[in-house]
Amino acid sequence: MFCSFFERSGIQSQRYDFVPFDINHESGWQTIDRSVPQLVNTYSYWSERKRELFLEHGCTVIGLKLPRLEKLASSTVRELISQGLEGRILAGELLKVGFMEEAIPGLFEVLVKGKMEAEK
Repeated sequence: MFCSFFERSGIQSQRYDFVPFDINHESGWQTIDRSVPQLVNTYSYWSERKRELFLEHGCTVIGLKLPRLEKLASSTVRELISQGLEGRILAGELLKVGFMEEAIPGLFEVLVKGKMEAEK
């Protein structure tokens, strides 16, 4: 979803990378290159805490404050997906519950890949 967002924002893929790590364990922080700025959107207590953790560990943080329209629960998204709605209708319903418009193409890519793998 993030890749789709960056692509639609005109940010080329060679300008960013995703490095998964366990933010809750000190050993995970050893994998972070502190010279690379971290992009963190703060819209909740937990996301603000993540921003603080990056700063505490010596990272440069680019903070965004893009609030959610509504509190979005992942169970709501899963429920909508499980209904088997047609693409445009699903997109509309996702937007109604506060899903980011920029993330919808990425979500659809993930759903298509998952469906193809399930059919193998």
